[in-house]
Amino acid sequence: MRALGSAILCTVAFGCAPPFPERFLFGAATAGFQVDPGCPTLPAERCVDTRSDWYQWVTSSAQLQDLAPLISFEPLARGPGHWELYEQDFTKAKDELGLGAVRLSLEWSRIFPTSTDGLEGDALAQAASQDALATYRAMFAARRSPLRNPSHVATWAHDVAHGVGLPHQQVQVPAAHLSRHAHPAAA
Repeated sequence: MRALGSAILCTVAFGCAPPFPERFLFGAATAGFQVDPGCPTLPAERCVDTRSDWYQWVTSSAQLQDLAPLISFEPLARGPGHWELYEQDFTKAKDELGLGAVRLSLEWSRIFPTSTDGLEGDALAQAASQDALATYRAMFAARRSPLRNPSHVATWAHDVAHGVGLPHQQVQVPAAHLSRHAHPAAA
C-alpha cells in the first residue's frame, strides 16, 4: 500500500512517472448487483435482478431498520444502469479514466434464475438463462482493447443452503469460458 500511495502522490503532486512495471494495468472492479440496476430504457424486470439474495435483503425494510442511519433507501432504479450501458462504461474506463482492466461480476441468480440443486450436464445448461448469458457474452465482446476482463461469480445463497459452494466463496471463471471473443490475456 505504501508503494501505491507514493506512486499516486508522485504522479498527482509532482508529475513524475510511477514506479510500476511497463505492463502493469490499473483497473476497476464492479459488483453486478450494485451497478446493474437503473437502466435508462430497459424495463425494470430485465434490468433489476429480483432473484438476487441482495435484492431480497435491500428490499426488506424490517431487516434494515437497525442500519437506517447508514442506508439511503433509494430505489434500485436510481442505479448506474451498467446492465444496459456497459459499452459506454467500458469506453469511459479506458478513454476517460485511462484504465487497462475491468473486473466484471457475474450474477449467479441472473445466469441461473432457479435453483440448480441436483442439476448436472445438459439439465444444468438448460436451466441457464439464455438472455443473461447473451448479455454477459456481449459485455465481454464489447470491452475495448486493451481492457482485460477477469471475472468472478458470486454463489447464490440458495445454492449454499443446498450444499453447493460455501458462504462468501467466489468461483474464478476465466473470461474465455464465457465468450468466444475473449481477449487472449484474459484467459
